[in-house]
Amino acid sequence: MKTIRARMMLAIGALAVLGAVSTIAIAQWVSSDLISTALRNEVESTKQQLRARIEADSRQALVLAEVIAGQTRIQQLFAAGDREALATEFLAAFPQLKKQYGIRQFQFHLPPATSFLRVHKAEKFGDDLSGFRKTVVETNDKKMPISGLEKGVAGIGIRGVVPVSFEGRHVGSVEFGLGFHDLFVREFAEETGHPSAIFRFADAGPEIIGNQLPEEMDATALLEETADGGISAASGDYFVEQMPIPDFSGNPVAVALIAVDQTGYQATAAAARNVGIGVAVLLLLIAGGTLYFSSRSIFAPLRTVTDHVVELADGRTGFKVEGEARHDEIGEIARAVSICRANRVEQDRLEQAQESEHHEQDVRQKRIEALIAGFQSTSQQLLSGVENANSSLKATASTLEQVARSSAKQANSATDASKDASDNVQSVAVAAEELASSIEEISNQVERTTGIVEKATSGAKATNEKVAGLAQAASKIGEIITLIQAIAEQTNLLALNATIEAARAGEAGKGFAVVAAEVKELASQTAKATEEISAQIGAIQSSTDEAVESIGGITATMGEVNEYTNAIAAAVVEQGSATNEISNNIGNAASRTQSAVAGIGELDEAITETNRSASSVLAATEEATRNTEAFRAEIEKFLADVAAA
Repeated sequence: MKTIRARMMLAIGALAVLGAVSTIAIAQWVSSDLISTALRNEVESTKQQLRARIEADSRQALVLAEVIAGQTRIQQLFAAGDREALATEFLAAFPQLKKQYGIRQFQFHLPPATSFLRVHKAEKFGDDLSGFRKTVVETNDKKMPISGLEKGVAGIGIRGVVPVSFEGRHVGSVEFGLGFHDLFVREFAEETGHPSAIFRFADAGPEIIGNQLPEEMDATALLEETADGGISAASGDYFVEQMPIPDFSGNPVAVALIAVDQTGYQATAAAARNVGIGVAVLLLLIAGGTLYFSSRSIFAPLRTVTDHVVELADGRTGFKVEGEARHDEIGEIARAVSICRANRVEQDRLEQAQESEHHEQDVRQKRIEALIAGFQSTSQQLLSGVENANSSLKATASTLEQVARSSAKQANSATDASKDASDNVQSVAVAAEELASSIEEISNQVERTTGIVEKATSGAKATNEKVAGLAQAASKIGEIITLIQAIAEQTNLLALNATIEAARAGEAGKGFAVVAAEVKELASQTAKATEEISAQIGAIQSSTDEAVESIGGITATMGEVNEYTNAIAAAVVEQGSATNEISNNIGNAASRTQSAVAGIGELDEAITETNRSASSVLAATEEATRNTEAFRAEIEKFLADVAAA
């Protein structure tokens, strides 16, 4: 009993059965109550009829007595004590009175209760009745009429006693007594239609006065059975109840059993019960119809809607919702299920789209991870190359600086030597005439000059080779800078691609976009730094070219000096014959020496510029190294943030 349908059908069935049972029970209870009330009303009515009959007979007896007591002749004869005359007046008429009115007693009493004349038994008179005839005693005592039941020697009778007066003097009383026996009971039963029985109270127990009950009913047994209230007789056709009967003073002297035929009421009760059963059956039929109607119009559609809900719960949406056109709660539920179905379809579509988007995101993520891995590998390689190039450039710059310093020292020595040579040549020119005497000194100076010139020539050649190496190193630095620029451009492109992917990722790629922007900014800074380094390298290359040209000039000049010194040496050998030529040559040598001094000065300046350029290259290399380290750190941070995103 788990379904609502089963519970509701059980509830409706139970209510129908309860209603049917209640209808039958209420009909039975109401009919029983009505029957009981009707029976009691009829019993009370019968009791009232019995009381009325007794009162009527008592009134009749009293009226008859009052009629006799009101006759003047009767008063006169009674006052005169003429029993014979009174007997003559009534003895002949008594049989007619007895027959017509049921009179059983008619007598006159002298106060207080002495029988003066018994018309119904004229031969008996003069006996004192005061011991048991309280009505007579009270009438004569109070001089007022009294009527009612009273127990006498012959049994209970209905009495009417009236005082008799003559000329204002109380004479006695006259009494009429009606029978209260089987005839009274029979007449009462015939008049009312209710069988009855009357018992009088006697010393030996209740005695039946009259019995009109059906033969199958034991009056004595019923008297005992109804002592505590009315009952249904054994046959079930009659309802029997007791009724106490009081005498004139209110004391009970008899009891009546009144039987009321209840077969009509039983038939009415049966009819009411049948009506209740019919109503119950009708209720059951209505309940059955309601169950059938509910099953078809409520439970079946509700079951259909429930199946739709179960299908929705299982994730199935390929069904058509039934009952949406209904205008009741089931229609509202069906429309709600239809909305849920539409929402579920939309949810499935969104889930598929989301799953596709997740797949695309996974593909993009894998692509980004591959790009990151490739970028990381490439950047590590490039950064390693940059670091190696920076190290080589730094070492080259240090070497160049050392060469420049050495060249500066050699240039200074060459300058000093050239100045000395110039001074010597000038001395030779001034003291040409002293050439002969100081030829040996000149020869020594020439030899020393030749050694210095050769040394200067060797230093110039070495400087030329170093400067050429410096030019090659500057070219190599240019190539490295070009490589760094290419790395920066590729980093900028990767940062741009990362920014685009971050924008496509939406909220989840905001942090990724920030990191990509920082990487892009670092790439731009690296490009600017490489441009500055390129400018510095260009300046170094320009200075180096100039130094190479100057050193080349110095080398050529030193070659010429060497030739001249050799010529001077030859001239020393032939000084005697070629003094004039020596003077000219010395003049030329002086001029060339000045040129050599000027070239050495220019070489010194070039070497100084080369030293400054080498220092700039060293500083730029150190800056490039720091930028490379910062770039490496930012790339690692960028890759970590991208991996975390």
